[in-house]
Amino acid sequence: MDAVRRACRYLERYVDEPGTMVQLAGYVGLSPSHLQRMFSQAVGVSPCAYQKALRARRFRRDPRCGEDVSSAVYGAGWGSVSRVCDRHPTGVV
Repeated sequence: MDAVRRACRYLERYVDEPGTMVQLAGYVGLSPSHLQRMFSQAVGVSPCAYQKALRARRFRRDPRCGEDVSSAVYGAGWGSVSRVCDRHPTGVV
């Protein structure tokens, strides 16, 4: 479980970094497949989905702080506005 906690903290710290499962697994000292299984069992989603959820949460929060939508999209780690729309076709993040 300590490895999963460390992986979560790493993903939170580097939410804007693309990274790979190999990098994350190396950071916590497990094989990629073992970390994937442990993480998914403990958190309920894959590390990639967890990081995307962190971005989405930050995106939802930022416009309320006076930031325009484009700045919030890029500031939340999304590559473009269209990527947010592709991920959330209803416009609801």
